[in-house]
Amino acid sequence: MFKKLLSNLPFNPSLIGEVAFYAKRMHGEEAVRRAGFVFIALAVLLQVFAIASPPEQTLAESNNDVLRGGFTTREQAVAYCRTNKQDFSSIMAYYQVSCDALATASTQMVRSTDYNKQLHSMGRVPQGARIARTGKPTNEYLVMINGTEYSMKNLWAWDSGASSTYKMLVVKNTRGQTIRIMYTCGNIVTEAKYTPPPPPAPPKKPTPPKDVCLNIPGIQLNREECDVCTNIPGEQTNKSECYPCPEARENHATTACLELQKNASNQTRNIPDANGKDAGPNDIIIYSLTSKNAGTQTVEDFVVEENMSDVLEYATIVDLHGGQLNDKDIVSWPQEDIPPGTTLAKQITVKVKGPVPQTPVSASDPGSFDLVMTNVYYGNSVHVRLPASIAKTAELGVSTMPETGPGTTLVLAFAITGLTSYFFARSRLLARELDIVRTDFTSTGGM
Repeated sequence: MFKKLLSNLPFNPSLIGEVAFYAKRMHGEEAVRRAGFVFIALAVLLQVFAIASPPEQTLAESNNDVLRGGFTTREQAVAYCRTNKQDFSSIMAYYQVSCDALATASTQMVRSTDYNKQLHSMGRVPQGARIARTGKPTNEYLVMINGTEYSMKNLWAWDSGASSTYKMLVVKNTRGQTIRIMYTCGNIVTEAKYTPPPPPAPPKKPTPPKDVCLNIPGIQLNREECDVCTNIPGEQTNKSECYPCPEARENHATTACLELQKNASNQTRNIPDANGKDAGPNDIIIYSLTSKNAGTQTVEDFVVEENMSDVLEYATIVDLHGGQLNDKDIVSWPQEDIPPGTTLAKQITVKVKGPVPQTPVSASDPGSFDLVMTNVYYGNSVHVRLPASIAKTAELGVSTMPETGPGTTLVLAFAITGLTSYFFARSRLLARELDIVRTDFTSTGGM
């Protein structure tokens, strides 16, 4: 339009009216593009400031942390190891890493999907088969260290997007295996499933005098040794008689015969199965735990335990039904015997807080304060969803966006700024040229 008007103006002076109208429109466009440029420039400045001085999340720790709140330097991690803070030294010893070796560790940025997605992370709170927030499988398994259970999960299961990047200490253990420790939480990360070395073999006993039992190969001292199942009254001559149930063939513990189940009901909304359902402020939730002995032998001194850490972020205890809550948010009941064919039932009643807390997700644990009350009982997980505010919805939405990193973000920001400034400068130039044409046409009378 600009070129067309100027080329026809000498032959048709009446077009000066259209030139004036077009000049007015170009001045308006210039003003709009100027405002756009100013806002884009301010956004870029804010982005630069955010990268130079990143904000800190309001919640820096979680009950899932091996070291609550993590550590900021290698030296701090070594100090925690030497003082055995929260059993950190014992945990490192399980992975055959000494505190002196930890002092030589290097720092690396590790992507959750590295090493063919074989990275496993250890935490204190079980999550079940899937992470409720992401829906990704955990392949969770338990690790026992000095009588305390920890859960290992796929590191990438926490990712809302394609992947996440974590700052870790990296060290070799005494067997040359790579062990990683996350800065934000102290959680241990291994490549594939870690298997500790077997305990040393007991010393050999001297061979007793020969008294052979027909049903047992080798040499026995007396007739009582012919009983192959010493844990069962009477005399058994076949190992198949020793197992209380088929599941116990690899594990002689009678607990292998227990069928453990868990469910939750929402009493306020009359929902018998609250798993995967929505709950609201002040709703009463009852968690039911059942342990059925499907074997042929009594399970003695069984202790029912339940980790309520994630639930207690959004709810308060109403009734423990005879249980006790410790400082680690674990509910336990006195030990009991479970005879064959009987079921041991326990309950926990909680009340959802009102209003529902909208606390930001923990910096160290993406599963903390995710508006899902997750509860796991021996692999049986229950997830109760909670309502989100507008701000919380935005926070959870941002977490699903792919990581671009500060470099990519700045490149995109400067590219958009350059494009915006070009169109602003072009509009300004056209408006000025039209003003010059109008002024010249008026002073010369179109000649």
